[in-house]
Amino acid sequence: MNKAVFLDKDGTLVDILGYPKIIPSDLLLQDDVIEGLRYIQNKGYKLFIVSNQPWIAKGRLKKTEVDQIFHNLIAKLKSKDIIIDEFVYCPHKLSNNCDCKKPGTKLILDLVKKHNIDISKSYFVGDMDNDINAGKNAGLKTILVLTGRGNDFKDKVKPDYIIKNINSIKEVLN
Repeated sequence: MNKAVFLDKDGTLVDILGYPKIIPSDLLLQDDVIEGLRYIQNKGYKLFIVSNQPWIAKGRLKKTEVDQIFHNLIAKLKSKDIIIDEFVYCPHKLSNNCDCKKPGTKLILDLVKKHNIDISKSYFVGDMDNDINAGKNAGLKTILVLTGRGNDFKDKVKPDYIIKNINSIKEVLN
């Protein structure tokens, strides 16, 4: 079985300073993530991005626009020799009551099954309560990063670990 790190996108991998005017972003938090993502990859973990993208259901962006943003991000990471095995996102808004929107687990569990992931050796990294709760609901160890909105949630959720940014992951990942 494989081990994996599931990553939120907005606020975890990319800047959200322009939010809500600029959504979603592919502006990589390069100084906060590249070294850590390389470390994760070198430790033999598969990398997946799992994100909520309600902008589609809200009519603010087309699916093709969101897909292009993800492809741009993945190309930026690939140029730094970081391979994202797959990205998935929920296009629904909260009122759709779907099971794929974090903190729901459908997207995570579909990836677990598809890529033969050992949940007991895997992590979810994010900057919000929905990320941490999705990871916990899926049986993963959870890491809250203080980038993005992480500081807003550090006293509101109980992740397994809290770190400054993805570059700090070597403090907790074995």
